[in-house]
This record gives sequence, C-alpha cells and structure tokens, in this order.
Amino acid sequence: MPEDKPIEANRILIIDDDAFMHSTLELILRDEGFATVESASESEQAIKVLNKQVFDLVIADIQIDSTTGLDILKIVRMGTTKSAPSIPFLLLSAHADEHIQETAEALDVNCVMVKPTTADDLLKCITNSLKHTLDVKSASHYERVDTTIDLVNETFIHDISFEELDNRQLDRH
Repeated sequence: MPEDKPIEANRILIIDDDAFMHSTLELILRDEGFATVESASESEQAIKVLNKQVFDLVIADIQIDSTTGLDILKIVRMGTTKSAPSIPFLLLSAHADEHIQETAEALDVNCVMVKPTTADDLLKCITNSLKHTLDVKSASHYERVDTTIDLVNETFIHDISFEELDNRQLDRH
C-alpha cells in the first residue's frame, strides 16, 4: 500500500458470507498494517457488530445471505449504528450492473469494486476512501433510496485470484 496510508483506519469491518473472500481480505489488510480487522458473515451479525463497535472503514459484499451490502450501507448512512454515518464504505460486487452502481451512489458509497479485482486496486480504493470526508445527507434522503436488486440465478466468482493469495502466503514465510 502507498506510504501515505492514513493511520485513522484502525478498525475495519469486512462483511462477506464467502469464507474464502473473508480470509483473503483479512490477509491482505493485515499484511498492509491494518491491525484490527473484524468480520461478519451474515447481515444480522454485521448489523449487531455495527451497533456495538465503532469502525473506521467497512468493506461489504453486495450479496449477503438474505440482504445486501446496499441495505447495510443504507442503515449506516441513516445514522442508526454506532459508527459515524460518514464512515468510508466499500462495496464488492460480482455484478457490473448499472442499477447497483446508481443505488450505491445514491447512498454515497465511497467505492464499488467489481470482482475479480486485485489487492492493489482494493488498497487504492481504501486509501482514496479514507482521504475524503463525506458530507452526509439527511436520514430521510437515505431512507427513500430503494435498495432492491435482482441477483437471482447469478454466478458468483472469487474476486482475488488463488495465485495472488498463494503469493501473499509465500511472502509471509
């Protein structure tokens, strides 16, 4: 990661129901010096964690069990969690869908990354997101955003290659 990594990103929450993706993201973030990386694999668990702890950054998959990362972003932006509504929020999606992008933008997402992506692109997205302060709109603005998306019968892919993960694990030894 670039040397200008903001030190404010002490607590990161990863929300993803894919165990491989969870461990890959956590490995990348810890390798880059982010000390506290929390994880949630279900939307209900993620909301409970967000209501109990303050985070500096959230990374969420679009499709999480019965809900979406968009729904969780909406809850955060409405100010109903312990973290600030302006918290940097990144979404990962296997879908290069215009509706998803438009909905995410209406919720003031910091970054949407389409899978597959690279660790370098993820880290650039994180760095850029941490550099910008969000001017949060009213809770009623976010409440009006329809987060309904159609992800039925889509094929999901891992967004970081096995080769990249293997290389990172080899570098650690």
